[in-house]
Amino acid sequence: MRFCDTHGCCWFVRVSHCVSWNLVFYGFESQKDREEKEMGSNVSGWSACVNNANGMIVASCTVTGEAISGVGLIVNTGEGTAIASCYTELAGGSTSASPSLNLAPDKLSEGDTVLLAATGEDDGQHFFFEEKVTIGSC
Repeated sequence: MRFCDTHGCCWFVRVSHCVSWNLVFYGFESQKDREEKEMGSNVSGWSACVNNANGMIVASCTVTGEAISGVGLIVNTGEGTAIASCYTELAGGSTSASPSLNLAPDKLSEGDTVLLAATGEDDGQHFFFEEKVTIGSC
């Protein structure tokens, strides 16, 4: 499994127990190495905003790839505390998916920073991307 951060650093890991995410470090891939390889999946359209109609916080992104078979979204506070997550499996090898979550505004508000993470599987390879986003108004 390969995890990449927003600075272009990627790590290879082996998941030894999926429920607890007990990760074993396998190696590091530099920015140059990563650029030389074709990335099959990409995440864009990171968004977190307060829906003015109902006060709910909406977090979303768009994942594109060759054959997406699963996609999820994780919402963390700016300090890294997990607030919510979702994951769904897709049939037929989709080329685009847009995971989203609606959250009650009890822990977050407009102007707060959240760390969003998109995870899933594309063409048989796991992916993990993250992005810091400031909550705006929808």
